[in-house]
Amino acid sequence: MKTTTSLSGKQISCAKKIFFFALILTFSIQGNLLAQKRIVLQHNGLATAFSELDSCKAHLQSGDTIYFPGAGYTIGEWVINKRVTIFGAGHYPDSTVATGTTYLIGSIRLLTGADNTFIQGIYLTGNIAFGSDAASQTVNNFTLSRCSVATIYLSYNGSGITASNNIVIRENNIRGHLYGGYATGVLVTNNILNATMAYFSNALFKNNIILGTYCNNSPIDYTNNNSFQNNVFILSYCNGNNFVMLNSNTNDFQNNAFSSGQLFPDGSNTGSGNWINIDPAAFFVNFNAYSFSYTENYHLKSPATYVGNDAKQIGIYGSAFPYKEGAVPINPHIQAKTIAPTTNTNGELNINIKVAAQNY
Repeated sequence: MKTTTSLSGKQISCAKKIFFFALILTFSIQGNLLAQKRIVLQHNGLATAFSELDSCKAHLQSGDTIYFPGAGYTIGEWVINKRVTIFGAGHYPDSTVATGTTYLIGSIRLLTGADNTFIQGIYLTGNIAFGSDAASQTVNNFTLSRCSVATIYLSYNGSGITASNNIVIRENNIRGHLYGGYATGVLVTNNILNATMAYFSNALFKNNIILGTYCNNSPIDYTNNNSFQNNVFILSYCNGNNFVMLNSNTNDFQNNAFSSGQLFPDGSNTGSGNWINIDPAAFFVNFNAYSFSYTENYHLKSPATYVGNDAKQIGIYGSAFPYKEGAVPINPHIQAKTIAPTTNTNGELNINIKVAAQNY
């Protein structure tokens, strides 16, 4: 079998990274030829391919990395109690044309012992939760990045107090709620959130877009002593409700944009440099609904007008690490592939793969 591969983008400098990606690419090609995509498990410098997730999970050890191809996998409730890194192929349709979207059908529950777990590039149909009870809900140094998930619970029930610390939620589409469990050292940045943020204290919410229709609730609830910087709140109300916050005190809002007429001070909540009564259709390049859509364009029409407290634009395309177009994962990305349907007269099968290295 003859294969030809062209690399585009910046050169991949790390030989180890090239080696593992070559293995993954080989398994991907084999999966296409056999109509079955393989999951790759990296352990102590060795990569092994599995056709079934259960077999992969049975071999999973602390510190391992799992690479999911673009395919759907039924995971039920996947309980993880060890450090693991999980990469998918991504979840944006226009960025996964060559690979397919990585769908994990089910939920993920992280238990004590899963410290330093990192998850990126998946579409999870269900929730992510810390713990099955109060005794197993402490998970530190967790990062969720460039994923689409339903609701996130940073404690086993979302409202109970957890000792979890150093949680980073970055560049995700959160389709449900975000419940903090009053974890410490929480950074929620450059996400698109579609519902309520609740049970947080001393967290930093920065450069997010908060969308949604709120009838008997609000986007912020039971959330005290937090900092909200450079966010965009695009809110629709019903039942006469028009609250940005309920049951929340001593939060500070700096350089946020509101589609409502939110003013500060609001009780014990303070703020400055905010914009109110913005028109979403005039604010974004393309906006049609109060819920996330892959067809919307959340770039600002006037980024120089809406500047945050860090001198960069507000919203998801601001901050030192803006929302990455297409939420492409950091591992090398297959942009295009062509596999001949048959071999030629010499018995050779021509395969062309276009790969782009990722800087961040």
